[in-house]
Amino acid sequence: MSAATAYVIDGAGYADVVVPRPIEVVFDYVSDLRHMPIWWPSHRSYRRLVGGGGRSSLYAWVMPQSPLPFGMPIGGITIVTVFERPTRFSYRIVTLGLFSRMDYSFLVVQGGTRVSLRVPSVLPAFPDHTIPALDMLAATLSGLIS
Repeated sequence: MSAATAYVIDGAGYADVVVPRPIEVVFDYVSDLRHMPIWWPSHRSYRRLVGGGGRSSLYAWVMPQSPLPFGMPIGGITIVTVFERPTRFSYRIVTLGLFSRMDYSFLVVQGGTRVSLRVPSVLPAFPDHTIPALDMLAATLSGLIS
């Protein structure tokens, strides 16, 4: 299992990790945002409000400590915009002060599936916030953490 990497170029965030599982398994897990509190623990809850998880599905979420100044709790709505199993998944976030869009791509590579994340606009803490989440994703799907 490889460690996640993340960086910012011209205000956009990029991150990736290789998960030692088949592409369909990884896509299905990541695209079901109800799993988000498991592998991205800063999201305390992610609840589907409308839809079956595909395009146009709507989720509500809460982060108990936002990356905004003063660390105040923040909540919002997520709308799935792209659901192209098993290669692309994107969603828009509707809330004050956070990313506007998260774009995931999935690619079969030696050793599993490369999960790549692109965020068009990010807060300065993007790498510190993202690397642990992607490492947790890989560990969870590797069966190291249940």
